[in-house]
Amino acid sequence: MSDASPLPASRLRRALGLYIDYLLFSSVLTLLALAASAWWPALGVPGLPVQVALFLALEAALLYGLRWTPAFALLGIHYRAAGPRLPQVEPGLAAAETRWTLLLGVLLLMDGSKTLVRWGLWQPPQPVFGWVPDATVDAVLAVASGAVMVVIGIGVLRARSALAWAGCAFYLLLLLSELLSMELRAAWAEAELVARHAWLDRPLADDRIAFARQWVPPLAVGMAALMAAWLAAAARHFRRRT
Repeated sequence: MSDASPLPASRLRRALGLYIDYLLFSSVLTLLALAASAWWPALGVPGLPVQVALFLALEAALLYGLRWTPAFALLGIHYRAAGPRLPQVEPGLAAAETRWTLLLGVLLLMDGSKTLVRWGLWQPPQPVFGWVPDATVDAVLAVASGAVMVVIGIGVLRARSALAWAGCAFYLLLLLSELLSMELRAAWAEAELVARHAWLDRPLADDRIAFARQWVPPLAVGMAALMAAWLAAAARHFRRRT
C-alpha cells in the first residue's frame, strides 16, 4: 500500500463508522440476550431505546477515552498521537477503496448482523439446499452464516482481495442453495411475513402474502448472484490497487 501522508477523515466517514459500530454492538447484545434468556426467559431482548442508550454510552467512552472504536479501526480512522487530535485515514486504504466497495462492505455487515440474530426473534427456519432444518440446526446455520458475512464485510472494508474472493465463493454456494430451495422459499416467505407482523403486532394484508410468495424466491436468487459478482469485481479491484 501507499506510504503517502494520512488523509483527513470526513464527517461522512466518521458517521459511517458510528453506524457500523451500532450494527456490531446491536448484534452482539442481541445474541447475548438470546443466550441469557435460555436461562432467564423473563429477560428478553432489550428494546431499541435501551439498545441505543447503551450504545451511545459505550461509544462515547471509547471515542473520548481511547480515541478508538472497532468500526473506526475497520475504516482506517486514527487520531494523531501528537499535535491536533484530528481523525485521519490510512492513505493506503483510502487509495484501494471506492464508494462502491464501501457500500458493499456495509451491506455485508448489515446482512450479517441481521442473519446473526433474526432466527431468535421471529424468523422461521430457512430452507437450505432444498431442505428445511429444525429450529436448532437453523440457529447454528444462521449464526455461522451471519458470522461469515460479517468477516467478509470486514475484509471488503479493509480491501482484502482474498476475503473478497472467499465471499464470492460463499455467495455462489448460497446461490446454489437458493436455486434448489425456490419452492420452499415461497412457503418460507409467507411464514416469515406472518411471523414478522405478529412480532410487530401489525395487521397483514392478503395481497402482501401473495406478493411475497411470488417475488421473494427469484429475488433471493438474484441477490445471491449479484453479491457473488460484486465481490468478484471488488476482489479484482483490490488486487490491482494494493
